[in-house]
Amino acid sequence: MKPEYKKLIIAGLILIFIINAFTIIYIFLKKEEIKKPGLNPPENNPSVTEPTEEDMSFLAGAERGEVGEIDEGSTGEEDAENSEKDILPPGMEIPTVVFNTEGTILEIKENSISVQGSGSNFKDQESRILEVTFNSKTKTLEEGKAGSWKGAEGLSYLFSGDKILIESFYNIRGKTEFPASYINKVLGH
Repeated sequence: MKPEYKKLIIAGLILIFIINAFTIIYIFLKKEEIKKPGLNPPENNPSVTEPTEEDMSFLAGAERGEVGEIDEGSTGEEDAENSEKDILPPGMEIPTVVFNTEGTILEIKENSISVQGSGSNFKDQESRILEVTFNSKTKTLEEGKAGSWKGAEGLSYLFSGDKILIESFYNIRGKTEFPASYINKVLGH
C-alpha cells in the first residue's frame, strides 16, 4: 500500500473519531439540559404553557376549608369538654390535603346526596352533614358488583341508610360541600 493512502486512512479514522466524540458530548449535554428544566426559561421551552382555566379551578379546589379547624394555639381541650368524640392525640395531625371520607346517606337529591359524614375530613373529627354533588365524571361503584355508573345515573343505585366511601379530586379537608369523583357503596340495600 502506498504511503499516501496510509496517511489518508489514518486522517479519515482520526476525523471519524473526532466527529463521534463531539456527537457523544453533544448528546450528553442535551440530556443534562432535559434533566434540569430550570435552565430553560419558559419562553424557550415549548412544553411550558400558561395554566388553563381548568387548571386554575383545580388549584382553587386544593385549598382547604375552614369548618372544623381548631384555632392556632388552641389545644382542643375546650372543645373536647363539649364533645363525646376524641380529638386526635397531641402532636398528631390530619394531612393538609384530604381526598376521601365516609358516611351514611341521609337523602338523595337530583344531582347530590346529603351524607352524615364520619368527621375524618375535619381537624376536630366531628361528624357533620355533607352535601356531595355529582357531575359527569362521578363514578358510583358497589362492593361485590362488577359494574359502575357514571354521573347522576349512579344516584338511582343509592338509598337512604347506605354506608358509602366518598372520594374527590379536590381537597375536602374542612369542607361540607364538594363534588365527588368516586362513590363506593359498601353497605346498603
